[in-house]
Amino acid sequence: MSITPIENVKAHTARPPVQPIAKIGAIPRAAPKHVQTEGKTMSRVTTNQGSSQATRLVDLSKDFELFHTPEGRPYGTFAVDGHHETWSVRSTHFKLLLVNRYYESWKCVPKGQELQDPLETISAKAQFEGKELPVFTRVAES
Repeated sequence: MSITPIENVKAHTARPPVQPIAKIGAIPRAAPKHVQTEGKTMSRVTTNQGSSQATRLVDLSKDFELFHTPEGRPYGTFAVDGHHETWSVRSTHFKLLLVNRYYESWKCVPKGQELQDPLETISAKAQFEGKELPVFTRVAES
């Protein structure tokens, strides 16, 4: 058995350079799907007022105080029944709160990636636009 020098192996496994795409805008895109809501046909991507569901979801968090911990975890504080609650943006509770607010406002439900993108945007806003604050867990006696 003979051993091939590494220089020869690299020469045989090198990939050709990638050719650039002439126009990104030329890539065909699928037509948006539509859903029927209260007698109105609405696009899953955009609504009849031109705002995307993702943009509306982010807008529903405008009254939240968004911030991040020293470790970089995104949080939001919001009013609930006369008191304030703080939840991780990545928590199930935060996600359900946003879905509930969306449903109350628009009477339709965001699906899959249409919910994930706004949560990532809210996380980024907490990280880059919000203050850095520590978070503590309060434990009450029963």
